[in-house]
Amino acid sequence: DGRWDGIYLGGGDCCDRQPTAVLDPIWARTIVVDNGDHRVSITSVDNEGVFKEYWDRVRAKVRADGVRLDEMFFSSTHDESAPDTIGISGPNQFVSGVDPFYVEYLIARSAESIEQAARRPQRANLRFGSARPLDLTTCWSSYPFAADESVGVMQAVRPDGRVVATMVNYGIHAEELGFSDDSQDRLHLSSDWPHFARVALEARFGGMAMTMAGSVGSVEMPQVYPRLRDHTPTDLYSSVGN
Repeated sequence: DGRWDGIYLGGGDCCDRQPTAVLDPIWARTIVVDNGDHRVSITSVDNEGVFKEYWDRVRAKVRADGVRLDEMFFSSTHDESAPDTIGISGPNQFVSGVDPFYVEYLIARSAESIEQAARRPQRANLRFGSARPLDLTTCWSSYPFAADESVGVMQAVRPDGRVVATMVNYGIHAEELGFSDDSQDRLHLSSDWPHFARVALEARFGGMAMTMAGSVGSVEMPQVYPRLRDHTPTDLYSSVGN
C-alpha cells in the first residue's frame, strides 16, 4: 500500500523516526501482590502510552489462560524511544505510526509478564519510602501544569533479607534520547533513563527492578542544579543549571 509497515518510534521531536539500532531492551515488567484475600498485578511497560482497549485485551488473555487476579493495573514509563502505539509519531503529523503487528506483540508479552509473576509467588514483606531530590527538578512544557517532585519506592523483601523486587515511581518523561540533538541517539530503540535506573537498582539490591512514570503530565527532562536548592515557595524563582 506504499506505507512503511515497520516500527516508528513514539514521542520525541515529532515524526518519521524509524529505529536504526537497539540501544537497550524495552520491557513489560510485573509485580503481583497477594495478601491471601486480594490478588493484584502491577505492570509497567516501556512505552509512551497505551490505550485502555489494549490493556483490556491483556486482561482477557490472562483470564483466558486461567490466571486468577482480582485486579490488573497498568502503567507506561512514558518512554519516547519505544514503538508508537498511540498514533502520533508516524511518517508525519497526520499519519499514524502504529504498527498493528507490534501491538499484538505488546499485548502477548505484557500478558506473559503477568502470568510469570502470578505463577511464581514468594513470601515477602512490603516496605515503602519516598524522597524529594534537592539537586534537580522537573521542567514543564505547557500550562497549567502539576508536578509531584517526590520519588516513591516500594520494595518486596523476603524473610531472609533477600530483595524480590523494587519499584520506583517518579513523575517525569523518559525522553532524553527522543529529543537528542544527536541524529543517531534519536533513532535508537531504548527504554531511555529507566534502563539505567533498573540496572543500578538490581546491581545494588538484587531482585527485579521496575519503574513507573507516576503523575506525569507535561513534566519534561529535569533541570539539574550545581548545588542543593531551597524548596521554600517564592513569587519569583530563578536558578542556573543544565
